[in-house]
Amino acid sequence: MMARMRVSRPRWSRPWWLLVVSLGLSPFVAPTLALADGPSAADRESARKLAGEALDLFAAGDHQAAYDKFAEADRLVPAPTLKLRMARCLDKLDRLKEAVETYREIIAFELPRGAPAVHRQARKDAVPELAALLEQVPNVVVTVKGRATDGVTVTMDGEPFPSEQLGSDRAVDPGVHRFEARLGDRVATESVELARGDDKRVALSLPEPLVVGPVAGPGDRAEGGDGMRVAGWTFVALGGAGLVVGAATGGAVLAKEGGLEERCPNRACPPEAHADAAEFDRLRVTTTIALVVGGVSAGIGTTLLLTDAFGGDDEAASSAVAVTPFLGPLSAGVRGTFW
Repeated sequence: MMARMRVSRPRWSRPWWLLVVSLGLSPFVAPTLALADGPSAADRESARKLAGEALDLFAAGDHQAAYDKFAEADRLVPAPTLKLRMARCLDKLDRLKEAVETYREIIAFELPRGAPAVHRQARKDAVPELAALLEQVPNVVVTVKGRATDGVTVTMDGEPFPSEQLGSDRAVDPGVHRFEARLGDRVATESVELARGDDKRVALSLPEPLVVGPVAGPGDRAEGGDGMRVAGWTFVALGGAGLVVGAATGGAVLAKEGGLEERCPNRACPPEAHADAAEFDRLRVTTTIALVVGGVSAGIGTTLLLTDAFGGDDEAASSAVAVTPFLGPLSAGVRGTFW
């Protein structure tokens, strides 16, 4: 009886098999393709190795490292299967704008006649994946508010923001983005966080421009001039009050002086006249102080008003007037000097 022999079929290791399929090659035609125009056998072998390592990294959740290896493999042997893996890595990394562009490259990838079925399937898979991704890409509308905004420059995350896109939807990646508007010394900034599917508005409000008034000339009235006039009239009023008080008390002094001369010969007053003598001395001191203060204050006020009228300033007026108080046994007041 003849023994039946089992013929075992070659088993391909899983990573190698996936690499061959992802590159759209059959293990039986790979040597033949290496002889044709296109990537060399060495490039194909390197691409298979890189793609296998990338698949393992993607499964482990290291999407950035997986993307780098897929991209290097695609550089050696361009294939829609590799680009599809790259787009999925970008999606996982929240680099949605790049993922959208990669999906579009896959859909536009020109396949030669007789291209492997996995290449055609990659293009088909890219269409619904792109449509789903477009629904998740955040959009932001940036506007600039304020007066005189012509020539303003806007940046997003430090990069120029096209002026023609102001006020329109702009696709951005998820995350926190910082917007800045600048016009000369006027700056407005705002940070906003966008998640997948968000639509937000960013209004950058520039501060109002500073309004610089004309330089005051000799005939102009500045704020300092207003202060000088107020001070001048204050001193004039004080001087007038002092002179009125001095005149009133001066009259009383004269009236008492006549009576005391008769009662106090040689300025020697009897005890019954001591009270009147003390009142006379008080009125005399009060009159002296009132007249001195009134006269000096009136002089200062007049000087300030005249200085303001002829276009002077506070500093010049203060340098033209010197006031020194004094106090004596029977007198008190201020001394004023004008020049």
